[in-house]
Amino acid sequence: MRWQFCAGTGTELPGLLAAMPQARFTLVEPSAQMRGFCQALIERVEASDRVTWGPDDLDALGRTRFDAVISHNVLHVLTPDAQERLLRQMAERVAPAGCLLLSSYSEPEPPELELGLQIGVTRFKALGMDPATIEAVMASRNSKVFSVDRQRLEAQLLQAGLEPPIQLVQALFNRLWLSRRCEGGATA
Repeated sequence: MRWQFCAGTGTELPGLLAAMPQARFTLVEPSAQMRGFCQALIERVEASDRVTWGPDDLDALGRTRFDAVISHNVLHVLTPDAQERLLRQMAERVAPAGCLLLSSYSEPEPPELELGLQIGVTRFKALGMDPATIEAVMASRNSKVFSVDRQRLEAQLLQAGLEPPIQLVQALFNRLWLSRRCEGGATA
């Protein structure tokens, strides 16, 4: 099995390696700092033989397809237009019968939103965050951290030839979705 993984620091990578001992991973990470953290983790878990680094940009992979494309907590750091571009790029890399697994910050629609925001503030306070930092975090919503809109996500994946995403988990404002490409599905 060939898997593509948007690496970040690689926190999820040891679990994926352990769960799928036959899988090979191609990692994509444009940030040199994050790539360094991830490389150190790969060396610590002795996984260099199962992991290769891809290019910084998914378009540079050409028509390469993967059994699975995984992206955790990436989309929300991009503007909505950049989210759509990355979603298209990831969807294009999903092989027939393959899947796209992604998680990101995604606010629910009102009326749940206000309650969720208050839970978030309460959680920050319980963690000992000072009021000024809490205010800065809350002010960053949709200016530095961009909620992934479920309808836009679904539209992009359908347009790319994938099935509608299934929401697997929601934990406060983080959601995990799974989408698949049909067995004989064409790529966008």
